[in-house]
Amino acid sequence: MGLSLKWANIVGVLCALSFLASSVQGEGHSASVSEEDQVLTQQLMSQLQEWYRAADENDPDAYFNLGQYYRTGIGIEPDLELAEFFYGKAAELGHLSAQKNLATLYYFAFPDSPRTQQAHDWWLRAAYLGDTEAQMRLAALYFKGPVLMDPIEGAAWVFVAASSGDMKARLTQDQLESNLSAEALVQVKERHAILQTQMKPMPPSSFEANPQGGMPEYPPMRLSIPVGGPRHYVQVAALAQREDAERMAQRIQTEHQDLLEQLRAYVMEFSSATGRVVYRVQIGSMDEARQAAELCRQFKQRRMDCFVGRD
Repeated sequence: MGLSLKWANIVGVLCALSFLASSVQGEGHSASVSEEDQVLTQQLMSQLQEWYRAADENDPDAYFNLGQYYRTGIGIEPDLELAEFFYGKAAELGHLSAQKNLATLYYFAFPDSPRTQQAHDWWLRAAYLGDTEAQMRLAALYFKGPVLMDPIEGAAWVFVAASSGDMKARLTQDQLESNLSAEALVQVKERHAILQTQMKPMPPSSFEANPQGGMPEYPPMRLSIPVGGPRHYVQVAALAQREDAERMAQRIQTEHQDLLEQLRAYVMEFSSATGRVVYRVQIGSMDEARQAAELCRQFKQRRMDCFVGRD
């Protein structure tokens, strides 16, 4: 959102003042305000002013505290857009709790949640900073599917969290080791070993321009069918077997033709840095991102998870 910090400062002061005003409202007369309430209100206004001053100096803790304030609401209605703004500022500066809270906000809090890709990107950054909670949430995303279905990657993140001593992760690892095939277990351990060497701060998130440094780049996607023109698309699944992906694409083409019109559901093959292949079911292509966003919104109304992407 395009909110300037100076405008946010004004908003914060007004919120604090509205909290003060609400405590003295009455019909035809002023209600009495206890000394305790007056002290709490003064402390809140003072604290907000302090956070905004620090935020003007780009302090990540101040950004995070403001995100917390607007998410929870203290004497005001929670404002998720402002929470997103301030969490985002702190998260970009590497604030671990802000990264986790921003991901949680994207997955659970907004009317169009889950915003799976954005939640994934921020949990991933927190996971690479060594946070076991983010690692387990990331694993759950990979197991849950269908948009980011990758059980090997999910299991590998469980192993990473278990290596850090997380008890829930250790129990889950024991279950995985008992149920995975020998071949799958080898793949998980290989991926786990790679992830362990990459535990360091992440570069800017994947939906920003010009990411720098950090993680190794993945090989480019390979199209299973030619798709011309501008490349905005909607992705609805990522599956381990090509046959399953092709069946799903055909089903979407048939059952949701009223939404697709001239668009096509197709399969794209993607090879990860470890050589594993997944098959992504996508719909496109579209000239404008807003057209893709509207299509994704309509699919979510039909209880199909999705996200918008561009090559």
